[in-house]
Amino acid sequence: MARISKTRSVTLDNAEKRAAALAAIEPPLKLGGAISVAGFQKRVADARAQLSAYNGLLAEADRIRVEFLVAERALALHHTRMLAAVAGHYGKDSSVYAAAGGTTLQARKRPKRKAASSGEKLPNAA
Repeated sequence: MARISKTRSVTLDNAEKRAAALAAIEPPLKLGGAISVAGFQKRVADARAQLSAYNGLLAEADRIRVEFLVAERALALHHTRMLAAVAGHYGKDSSVYAAAGGTTLQARKRPKRKAASSGEKLPNAA
C-alpha cells in the first residue's frame, strides 16, 4: 500500500555505467586537477547512499501512514459505537444525543417528492 513510490535516478544509473567504463580503461586515466576516476566513483557512491537513505525514509513514511490509517479506522469504529451507546442509553431524540454529535430524529428532514412540472406528461395519462 505504498503511497510514494521509491525513486530511481537515471543520472545515477548512467554515472555508475560511466564509472565502470572509465575504471576499465588501461592504462588508468590521468585527467589532472581535481578530476579523477576515483573521485568520480566516490561521488557516485555518495549519490547512491543518498538515494538509498531517501528511499528508506519513504518506506518509513509509508509504514507510519499505514499505522495511522489502521488507528484512524479503529477510532471511527469506536466513535460510531460511542454514539450508538449514547443513543441506546438516552434515545435518539434526546439533547444528550445531539450534544454527543448525533442528529436527532426531529432535526432530520424528510425527503420531499418532486412535483411533476406542468410541461411533463404523466404516465398512463390519456
